[in-house]
Amino acid sequence: MQAQKGGEKAKQSLNQAAKLLSQNGFAKQLITGTASGWFTGAVVKHAGKGVALVLGSGIILHQIAHNQGIIKQDLDTLKELAQRKTSELSKNTPAIQKMRGFASKNKVFTAGFLGGFLIGVAL
Repeated sequence: MQAQKGGEKAKQSLNQAAKLLSQNGFAKQLITGTASGWFTGAVVKHAGKGVALVLGSGIILHQIAHNQGIIKQDLDTLKELAQRKTSELSKNTPAIQKMRGFASKNKVFTAGFLGGFLIGVAL
């Protein structure tokens, strides 16, 4: 019950922040978007290195195990599972629609965020 109240409170806070952001001027939106994008890009870059290491190692180990006959792959089952998950993802799009709505209402912030994100990943 408390988690639900916390989720509603967080949703209200985010909606209020988005409303306040759209009322700010060009410079404030651009600076806020750039700073938050840079921070997010830097975090993604550092986390991405660890994720890439784990995924790459997993792929190599999987290929070794498959070559040694330890595991067998059923590609038809894997393809079916991938199609099922893809259709589930396409049904769960309200969050994506909300993000698109936010981006279209706050184009300056979104452009700043994207630019900052790319800078954060690059540095």
